[in-house]
Amino acid sequence: MFTVGIDVGSVSLKFVVLGSPGDLGAMEGLARANPDLFRGPFFTADGRPFLCSPYHRIKATPFQATRELLERWLDAFPDGILKGIRVTGSGAKLVGEVLGVEVENEFKAVAEGVGSCLPDVRTIFEMGGESSKYLLIEPGEEGVQILDYETNGDCAAGTGSFMDQQAARLEYDIEEVGDLVMATERSATIAGRCSVFAKTDMIHAQQRGYTPQEVL
Repeated sequence: MFTVGIDVGSVSLKFVVLGSPGDLGAMEGLARANPDLFRGPFFTADGRPFLCSPYHRIKATPFQATRELLERWLDAFPDGILKGIRVTGSGAKLVGEVLGVEVENEFKAVAEGVGSCLPDVRTIFEMGGESSKYLLIEPGEEGVQILDYETNGDCAAGTGSFMDQQAARLEYDIEEVGDLVMATERSATIAGRCSVFAKTDMIHAQQRGYTPQEVL
């Protein structure tokens, strides 16, 4: 049986479908037949297969974007295989109420997701479009336990939206940034506490001869 998880963020939308080991064949078939909808299969630490959606931008229409992608996913699923749907993220309350599905706490969802796939991980930094999160976790008898957590304040520093803006300013797609910065041999020193200071440092670094990749 399949369980679908939906993450409705401030700028993007992500889906995952989790199955049991016996569902592996069905998931492989879905991924082969619908490469534009599904990525995977991947596996949790205990061997359960799951598929992910590609990254979708919601373009300020969280419910419409969620409904359209969910309809395409459900149309692709074999009949009678869906067990349930859960939704999380900053847009979860609205989407959950309209779709009539249960809403999961964001911190719990992040902790359970990482803990299920990477059980040795203890520290999580998650950067979203409008916020960033820190979690300290450990496995427990009743699932992953959150020992400590924190979020950023009402500031653009350390958020995905700021990275979006700077990638666009430097004429890159945000999806390219990870590979670009991993390939650089040096990096500029950029302020991390304020996006205004960070942008100023980035511009000054370019003026001193740092490449866009080294600035990012």
